[in-house]
Amino acid sequence: ESILNLEETNQKKRDILMLNLYHDLIFVFQFVDTKRIADASLRMAQITLSNGLCCMSPVAFAQFAIILVTTGDADLGYRLGTLALRLLDKVNAQRYTSAVIALVGSLVSWVAEPLQSIADSHLLGYKCGQRNGDEVSEALNYQFYLLVSYISGQSLSVTRVESREFAQKILQRKQKFMFNGSCSIYLQTVAFIEGLEFSDKENGTDKLPSWHGIKSQAN
Repeated sequence: ESILNLEETNQKKRDILMLNLYHDLIFVFQFVDTKRIADASLRMAQITLSNGLCCMSPVAFAQFAIILVTTGDADLGYRLGTLALRLLDKVNAQRYTSAVIALVGSLVSWVAEPLQSIADSHLLGYKCGQRNGDEVSEALNYQFYLLVSYISGQSLSVTRVESREFAQKILQRKQKFMFNGSCSIYLQTVAFIEGLEFSDKENGTDKLPSWHGIKSQAN
């Protein structure tokens, strides 16, 4: 609770710049050096705790909450993730709502919240991303929404349509870092309905890869 009572930073522009830099580095580290993610996340939290709050502070605490959960302190991680969401209004950071929900939802909230609630949160994050023009967070939220909905037992027919349309959208946007994940949800749904060998060439899916294609890209 003491974090909610922190004053605003006196060097807002500098802190926002630094926190954005570390946030971007974490995104890069996911592909090149995951061992550095914890250090970058800790540094984001330190900047806010040392200097005060700014609009990027909710993102900083959401990133660090993930580290706490993945290193075994699930209770504290969940509390910090929940606090990150509460901070959005306090520091007028609505433009980062989609990003914070994408981080906190499936990566933190699962320790204490039902899957359907998490799916609903990601759907909200998706809509916030659309409103704010945050295409990356918008797409991440919708992919998490599809995955959690699939796991929680949503109708496979519904997931099949939604995941196919999403994979096609990711292909059109050329968001390559998300393409295999979005296609995997679609292919898994089709496999459960039709079988692994089914080839769905209707509805524009001829440009989507097969399981073999995804495996080849991963190697």
